[in-house]
Amino acid sequence: METINAKNVINYLVKVNDLTKPILEEIKDLITEGEFNAKLELLVAYHRAGELIIESGLPNATIASYIHRSVRLVEYMAKFAKRFPSVKNIPEIPEGKHIGWTGVIEKYLTTPQEKAEHIHDFKSRCWC
Repeated sequence: METINAKNVINYLVKVNDLTKPILEEIKDLITEGEFNAKLELLVAYHRAGELIIESGLPNATIASYIHRSVRLVEYMAKFAKRFPSVKNIPEIPEGKHIGWTGVIEKYLTTPQEKAEHIHDFKSRCWC
């Protein structure tokens, strides 16, 4: 007798036929596209905010306090706008649909030393 576990249940439920496959594919495609659009919209918003941060000349701490975000986030938004001068370049990021804000920060906006400092900062604040 086959052991019942999550994988077996999923395999049983996902046994598709010609009638169910199109709807399952449509659901999958909708979710994938929705996730991509959400990531892209956030990147575009952070890019535009970065442009405004740079244009304003206001201290990052002032902006961060007013928008209820961290100074680090404000700095990253400004770096993002500098690194990718045109919002049109965002869809051309090599990772395409597979990158979000955290990926942009890690790959394009931080140096190895900054990454090490962030890890150290995180470990000093957690109960690990």
